[in-house]
Amino acid sequence: MSPIRLPKAFSFLRRPVKKKQLTKRPFGKERELQKQVKEMVDKKREDTWKRKGTIERYSEIFESRLNSEPIDFLIKKENKNPEILIGGAARGEYIVPLRKELIERGLHPEIDVFNISPTNGTANQIIRRDLSIGQALETISSKPKEYSSQINKLKERFDLAIFASGAGMHTLYPAFNVFNAALMLKKGGRAYIEIPTQRFLEIQSIKNKETYPSSQVKRIQKQISEIDKVVLRMLSAYSKRDVSNEYEIKKLLRSKTRNGIFIRIERK
Repeated sequence: MSPIRLPKAFSFLRRPVKKKQLTKRPFGKERELQKQVKEMVDKKREDTWKRKGTIERYSEIFESRLNSEPIDFLIKKENKNPEILIGGAARGEYIVPLRKELIERGLHPEIDVFNISPTNGTANQIIRRDLSIGQALETISSKPKEYSSQINKLKERFDLAIFASGAGMHTLYPAFNVFNAALMLKKGGRAYIEIPTQRFLEIQSIKNKETYPSSQVKRIQKQISEIDKVVLRMLSAYSKRDVSNEYEIKKLLRSKTRNGIFIRIERK
């Protein structure tokens, strides 16, 4: 296998780094936030996404688009107390039927949520922790000293992580957030993160240039077309070794809609 070439954003990784310092290094340079995300962080659109995350999302995400795959995955694992992260949960009402389904099938899940603004729905009564601190995932992962506590609560913590129409869609750097989702997994864990389709990017760059500026679209499309290779390079650069045998990254074509497609990450 040919040596892995580090992308320019990860050039600092060429310097020798002790293993114990890994959690203190940036996950890469700080990324520019998508306009609507920045407005939420700046409190200009504080309530925009709190209205979403209704109970209907359970059927849409887990039964229809993912064909119950995440639930079947957890059932087959021997761990009866899986730790789960739901990203972009908004009101989080659909977490209630998710937890009920898992309990009925013999599991006792511990569920955390991660949003920009805290979850304010009925899920507050059943989630373990709300890890929302008013910042986007790109910002937290790029500033390890400032957000070390939050990173320690996310990194290598979860058996299952789900980001539906969240960090992978509302970003100018979907590959970077697929990489971030992979870092949240324990060994044997899985993540599902939705990213935009090529067609959706083209349409949005014409209809709403503030969401995906035309100057960014070609770069994003190229990353999406090679998402597995790009993310594996990031993971290998970050880990200071070839991890291509430790992670599997795959597009789930059956989950495709006009807007987004799910990426499945499996840590072996």
